[in-house]
Order: sequence, then structure tokens, then C-alpha cells
Amino acid sequence: MAKDNIVVGLDVGTTKVAVCVGKASEGLINIIGFSRVPNAGIRKGMIVDVEDTVSAISAALEQAERMAGTPINSAYISLGGNHISSTISKGVVAVARADGEVTPSDVERVVEAAKTVALPPNREIIHVIPKFYTVDGQTNLADPLGMTGIRLEVEAIVVGGSSAAIKNLTKCVSQAGVGIDGVIFAPLASSRALLSKKQKELG
Repeated sequence: MAKDNIVVGLDVGTTKVAVCVGKASEGLINIIGFSRVPNAGIRKGMIVDVEDTVSAISAALEQAERMAGTPINSAYISLGGNHISSTISKGVVAVARADGEVTPSDVERVVEAAKTVALPPNREIIHVIPKFYTVDGQTNLADPLGMTGIRLEVEAIVVGGSSAAIKNLTKCVSQAGVGIDGVIFAPLASSRALLSKKQKELG
């Protein structure tokens, strides 16, 4: 759906399934369709009835499609529930360039390094959210790009969840006939939508 600048959010909650369809234009997203359908297939963020959940997702998608006037082929999925937890992790890499300038590749590598936190076999990482970076001891950096140094570090929040819960949710969405653009921790999605840049910086 990216070719039409259409973005879809799908929230499969304990009491309802909600769908929001937006059209991106000049850096803004205009809402062109939405729906809300009761759902009895989830308890405390865990799917307890696949058939009921798939049915609710399908109904919500159909309503949103009618309002938006466009088919929904894929969506970003909101994930919540008691199985979600977070921990602090750190990553460290050597800056790659000979002149010591930090590049996007260095940032990607150090965030990947932060993912090496040990998780039980029944859990998986959903997000790695950088809190701040450090370049050669200069710390609390929001963005290290373009700075010069030898050692790049990051302190990050690693958000993880139950592998079974994630698999069951994505399975239900797939059975409803929709592709998955990504899985987003529900409170994180809300904060990105509602908070100003200054509020996000303040935490």
C-alpha cells in the first residue's frame, strides 16, 4: 500500500479490534477511514479464541475499507498485554571510518550490539529503543552522527514479549488476509502519535 501513501494501524485489544487508515501527504497523515468492532477472543493481551479474533479483525478491516474507499492489504500491528517487559541493555562498537567520523552504519551496528541481551527461549525482542549514545566518554548524546571518536556506545531499552503471543497474533492477522508491515508495542505507538518532540525528549 506504500505506493498510494496509505498507512494502516491495527489494534487487536481485549475488548475490541480497531483499525485506522491514513493517507500520508507532505509529512502529515490524514485519517480517511476507521472502525471499531467488539472482540471476545483475547484476555489480558493473550489470544484465547483464534476464530473469534480472526472474525473480529476481518469485520474491522471490512468496515475501515468501506469508509476509506481503498482495499487494505497490509497493516502495522499494535501489541500489548501482561507478557510485555523491558530491560536496559548496552552496546559498544569501534567507529569504522579511519577519520573517526560516526556514520549511520556505526549507529546501526551499535544498536544491533545492544540486542545481545540474554532472553529466555520463549521470548523475543520487539523493539530496541536508544536512550542515549556515548562517543569516547562524551555521554548523553541524542544523536552521535557526524561526531568524531574511536568508541561508540549506546544505552537502550529492550522491549520483549512472549514468542507464542506474538506468533498467535500475527497468525490471526494473516488468516484475516492482511500482510504485516511491522509489530509495534502499543504504548510506544500511542506516545509517538500523541506526544510532542519536547515531551518525548523529556521521557
